[in-house]
Amino acid sequence: MKQLKLERAPIEELKTDSPHFLSEQIKWMIIHYKTKGHSNKQTACLVGKEYNRPSLSHQTVKTIWNKYLKTNGVDHQWSELGRPSVLGETDLERLEEYFKKNPKDSIEEARIALQIDCSRPTINKALLERGFRAYRAPKKFYISPINISKRLDFANQFECMTLNYWKKVIFSDESSFALYNSNGRTLVRRLQDHKFHTKNVQMQGQSQTLMVWGIISFNGIGPLVRVDRIEEGEATLNGERYLTILKRYFLRNYTNLTLQKMIFQQDNAPAHRYHKVQSYLEDKKIKKINWPPQSPDMNLIESVWNELKFRLRGKVYRNKNKLWNDLQREWKLISKEYIRNLYYSLPQRIVKLKHAKGKHTKY
Repeated sequence: MKQLKLERAPIEELKTDSPHFLSEQIKWMIIHYKTKGHSNKQTACLVGKEYNRPSLSHQTVKTIWNKYLKTNGVDHQWSELGRPSVLGETDLERLEEYFKKNPKDSIEEARIALQIDCSRPTINKALLERGFRAYRAPKKFYISPINISKRLDFANQFECMTLNYWKKVIFSDESSFALYNSNGRTLVRRLQDHKFHTKNVQMQGQSQTLMVWGIISFNGIGPLVRVDRIEEGEATLNGERYLTILKRYFLRNYTNLTLQKMIFQQDNAPAHRYHKVQSYLEDKKIKKINWPPQSPDMNLIESVWNELKFRLRGKVYRNKNKLWNDLQREWKLISKEYIRNLYYSLPQRIVKLKHAKGKHTKY
């Protein structure tokens, strides 16, 4: 049997960075007592008293003794590289390829599909190390293949247009605002037992809506129009009501349109395609942009609607008049700087649209 290293060392010299770490001197003392025929508990007690280790357990003694019987030594079997990974490089490459093709699948689905005998936390850790984090999927509308092609044609047509061109464009659109505005997550600062107080809950579900029409230019906001006041009792927009809005609020605010010094933008909503609307714009010699379908990410006023909904998030209105008052107030508070920053982003939006080949962009 190997000669035991039983030389005594001062207790001060046996101190290590970890209070749980056993020096080789203590381990060889454990082996000494075990070879004398002492039980694990007896050995733990004797060595613990001798080296001031009252927490030394019989399980530790058992582990060290078993290691000695197997290796005839007490050296640590640690590796600087750590425990070898259960997942091989081939498995990691298969996982990476799988999630590139199936990003919405769960780890469990991938594990079963690839027949990898490994736990979910291990796979998750390996994916994180390769940069595959789990993100909340952004909500985007479906774009048909035909409209993707039209969006790409639009990007190719306008990619050479500079900011000076876009400064001439007036953007218009309509949007609906709910009396129960649940836009986004609403944080509430409250006491613990006041969770369901009326002021602390966020209303959701069916709600009446108020439709408005608005317009912006490089110089800031234009008129904001309440649609249900165009025709009594009608809360939505059709071709005739839209034509009325243009006649009442459009040209008188933007006289340069008839001189073709400015360009008018509207999307492809049915009311905008109404034949009388088209005739009216042609008669007034108003220059228009041939707008691609399903392109709110290119329409700057969509960002303004989102900003308004963000400002009104979590609010509940008893009637449309109160909502309208707040909408008017917030509309007037939108700064010229905010609007101009949207215009500055347009050339980049076109570039992003082209790089996306007509598909979704970040806007």
